[in-house]
Amino acid sequence: TGLIDTTIQNFTDQDATLQENIDKENADIAIERELLVAKFSRLEAVISQANSTLSFLEAQRNFDNTSS
Repeated sequence: TGLIDTTIQNFTDQDATLQENIDKENADIAIERELLVAKFSRLEAVISQANSTLSFLEAQRNFDNTSS
């Protein structure tokens, strides 16, 4: 084969390698995204629970202030 064919093959091989790297990075990013979404959901649940507790405590305080 000639120089042009070799150059084309080298670019083709490089392109395939780069595409494999991109595919791997995309898969890693998708996994990381799923983990972050799950973590965010858990944090939202904790914040919601904390807000509920805060509301309960504020209601208790208001009741205590009105009944004293």
